[in-house]
Amino acid sequence: MIKNNQKCIVFYLVGLFLLGFCSQRFVYASPGNDKYGYIDDAGNIVIEAQFDKALQFSEGLAPIAIGKKWGYIDRKGTFIIVPKFLSAYPFNKGIATVAEESERDPMGYQVGCIDKTGKTIIEPFTSMGIRFSESLAPFFDAESDKVGYIDTKGHVVIAPRFDDAGPFSEGLANVYYNEKNGYADKTGQVVFSVDFEEIGSFSEGLAWFENSDFKYGYIDKTNKVVIAPQFESTYGFFEGLASVEIGGKWGFVDKGGKVVIPARFDWVENFSEGMAVVEIEGKLGYINKAGELAIPPKFGYARSFSEGLASVSLDNKYGFVDKAGEMVIEPQFGYVGNFSEGLAYFGSVPGPPD
Repeated sequence: MIKNNQKCIVFYLVGLFLLGFCSQRFVYASPGNDKYGYIDDAGNIVIEAQFDKALQFSEGLAPIAIGKKWGYIDRKGTFIIVPKFLSAYPFNKGIATVAEESERDPMGYQVGCIDKTGKTIIEPFTSMGIRFSESLAPFFDAESDKVGYIDTKGHVVIAPRFDDAGPFSEGLANVYYNEKNGYADKTGQVVFSVDFEEIGSFSEGLAWFENSDFKYGYIDKTNKVVIAPQFESTYGFFEGLASVEIGGKWGFVDKGGKVVIPARFDWVENFSEGMAVVEIEGKLGYINKAGELAIPPKFGYARSFSEGLASVSLDNKYGFVDKAGEMVIEPQFGYVGNFSEGLAYFGSVPGPPD
């Protein structure tokens, strides 16, 4: 949750849109020398590099761009929805967020949602984000300068009343209301307010908070502090562990607040499939849940594991390793995305993955 500043609302909601579905960035495609395609988990090119931009597969379809327009292809590379959108995102439970050019908005575009046939199910109505979580999405109402929630049919189910609001997670959404942070249920009722400066979404039953001394801890859904504020920074729980910063180094704690992996890393990512990315002296590797270096730090770039593989870079070329650290797809691409539904996108021009 953002700081107690009503003016931040626009930036927060724009941020949701910038993150988009599946943490993809909001991007305008532009024709260039680089082209995108898709590989399988053996490194075989299954869809030739032919697109000006590409994102991951979800529910059998992937957003791609031809020129400056976005559409969707299937796993054979066949267009299912022809490119016609200003931007497009992966599908989530049969719904995808898309942006269309609009003269009605000062930003020059408005955002709505489509189904997997390309049919509009929520007419473009805002330049802010539409990020569904647990079938609800926050939206900003310019007339009232408040935030409410819509369902997947575009119906307003919680009237705009919050100064700021985040996505639902585990039945609650972090909101800013009457100059206090708190959590609301799906009826729009504020279940409890807190005195903390900043709060996060619930994950695995706990949510992080920052107090006035800039220390981070965790509360449960009864507003009980279960891990006292003591960390310099922290994130949500994933696979039973949370990354925390102690004395400028990063480690992991369990849900009792016990440090189970000492803070000795320069940077870490959350656990995924039993492994976490760690940084030591400028190089990236992986640890297991025992805190052991399962894959020594030697990469210039490394992503979390997805479908048993993780993308890494050596000498500015990208490939994939398995959990034993074996390079199963040799570094040969300009950059790549994570595997999703058995495929990963790749580009040929060197640069960091999206």
